[in-house]
Amino acid sequence: MKFHFGDENAPLLPEERLVPIYRAASEKLHTLTGEDIPALDATYNLVFDDDDEENFPEVDLRLQDWFSAVPWGLRVADSFGHTALVERILKHARTHVALESFLVLGFLTFTFGDEYVEVKEAGYRLNPISPTLEAMLQDVLYSRLATTIRPREWETMSYVASRLAMNLPFSPYGQTYLTLEEGIDFINAVERRQLFNPVPESCRGWVQDILSKRIRIEEYWNVKDHLEEYIAQQPPIRFRMQAPKVVNRSAVVILPRPEFLAWAKAQGGAVEPPTASMTRGSTIILVNALPYPRSIFASLEAFKVQLLEQELSQWDLKPEAWQGLLSAEQFDAWFTLEFHNVVVDTGVSPFGEAVDEPE
Repeated sequence: MKFHFGDENAPLLPEERLVPIYRAASEKLHTLTGEDIPALDATYNLVFDDDDEENFPEVDLRLQDWFSAVPWGLRVADSFGHTALVERILKHARTHVALESFLVLGFLTFTFGDEYVEVKEAGYRLNPISPTLEAMLQDVLYSRLATTIRPREWETMSYVASRLAMNLPFSPYGQTYLTLEEGIDFINAVERRQLFNPVPESCRGWVQDILSKRIRIEEYWNVKDHLEEYIAQQPPIRFRMQAPKVVNRSAVVILPRPEFLAWAKAQGGAVEPPTASMTRGSTIILVNALPYPRSIFASLEAFKVQLLEQELSQWDLKPEAWQGLLSAEQFDAWFTLEFHNVVVDTGVSPFGEAVDEPE
């Protein structure tokens, strides 16, 4: 796993800053137990508006608090060799396989963000993850992806993949401790799981989302040796940059699968080679920001036939080539949905219109 991309010469996080981190981890540790897992399974498919957090199930709120405190406490305690807290956290997590999975997945996602904000931006650093903890993280990750049928675990695994590919192909620095090579190993393992022991329907969307990230990693590897030239060839941004503003929307990108590209090429459509980027030119859908991505995917189920028709009409294909193929199942066979939970608007003028720069 990669060392955080902070300055290795920066001073370590001062010990006085460890106290509130350890206190929060200790206080939250036993607020979530193996007995809560059935309740979390039961609440998984509940849908809430993004402004309805006060009505979230109490067990979900406890899980969020646990995610924010316990894995972060583990990271810091491991960095400073404070084994007593490390052992307490691991002992509690090992009381249930799903709890141990949540610890690892929270570590690979939320804890990385905590380290960036609370350590790197403050001018400090942590020591690298210890070999013992790294081995444990890898073991649990691969054990759970090989066996779990819990949608909540697969959803969180998709967060790991999304953070891994977040800045690709323009930068290899994602928002997780996994390296790109480890990320490909992770994606390959998910692919093997789906091949030999397919996940249930409730998890399939998350598996597809994970597998779609391979495209971004491979695209980066194809251009990394001439990245500056690649970036220079991208179409220029023709608006004046305003202060970035996070929009209360999420984005879903429709990506073609290799199976569709092969079929479209056979029909005489204008198709790029499979090794080329399949992200440029893809359709992006803006949707209401919901607390759980699964709610967004569920809301799109009723529109897959229309989405498929829209995609086929944009690929320079004659309508008679795809008559009789319009179904939600065909959409899933030919396209995958990639979720992005943050949309940042950088090109809106004070009057709400795009601002063109002069030539």
